[in-house]
Amino acid sequence: SNTQAILDPRIQVQLMPNPARGQVQVVAKGLENTQSALTFRLISMLGEQVLTGTFDGNTFTFDASRLPQGVYGYEIRNNGQLAATGKVLKL
Repeated sequence: SNTQAILDPRIQVQLMPNPARGQVQVVAKGLENTQSALTFRLISMLGEQVLTGTFDGNTFTFDASRLPQGVYGYEIRNNGQLAATGKVLKL
């Protein structure tokens, strides 16, 4: 979809639900058999870092309920290298 840009062709990202109200689950598939260390970063439209975290295996979960409504960008990095970006809408 046009809400995502995949920079590492091995990776498939699912972010659900989007739009978000509460718990959001991010699943990054395709790197299971590699030495991957995946991190997640959520960024406001003003460029401010809202939250960061480390994936547990191929899954990262965060609570969006306290975030102000609006559009947020996200970055997924693998061993520090940008692997995927996208947007999530908070209702």
